[in-house]
Amino acid sequence: MNTQNILIDIINAIKPVTITGSGSDLFSKVCTVIKNAASGVQHSFLMFEDQCVYLYTGTHWMKVSDLDLKVFLRDAYQKISSDPIKASQRDMIEGLFKQFSYTVMNFGVTQAQGKINFLNGTLDLGTRIGGRVYNCSASILLIVFSNHLLLTINKRFNSLLIIGVSIIFSVSKHIISFILCCF
Repeated sequence: MNTQNILIDIINAIKPVTITGSGSDLFSKVCTVIKNAASGVQHSFLMFEDQCVYLYTGTHWMKVSDLDLKVFLRDAYQKISSDPIKASQRDMIEGLFKQFSYTVMNFGVTQAQGKINFLNGTLDLGTRIGGRVYNCSASILLIVFSNHLLLTINKRFNSLLIIGVSIIFSVSKHIISFILCCF
């Protein structure tokens, strides 16, 4: 399910309510109604350390573009207030946009260390070889995806010890190959 479809599902879950107040008080109340509707359909929003808003798709977190978020907030406010004129005013959209990330932020949410999440599963960089666990620092991670190559090198080490670990994942019709370096 793509982001726009999920955002439409959230809007459909919103019930019209009367919200009193103005300015930041109104923005905060509206954003809370939207946040609760999203949680109610199991598609929460969250702001991570990069100060961007993400949407939980049911399997992973997906970044919501600023434009998509503004359109969503406009449509959600129109559903809440039943006032398409006020919902389309720039000050209303900008106010909701500025407030929303603060309404959905949560304390201490960080990316799991030592794991890489994919659509079809999670790669744990603590790899077990012959009964022994090697903590893979992923200092070198080679990814081949649809004829594109991404190589990440951690320059903290002057020498590298490579233990032959090869994990192959199949995603749709593409193959991603991982060569992990364990230290």
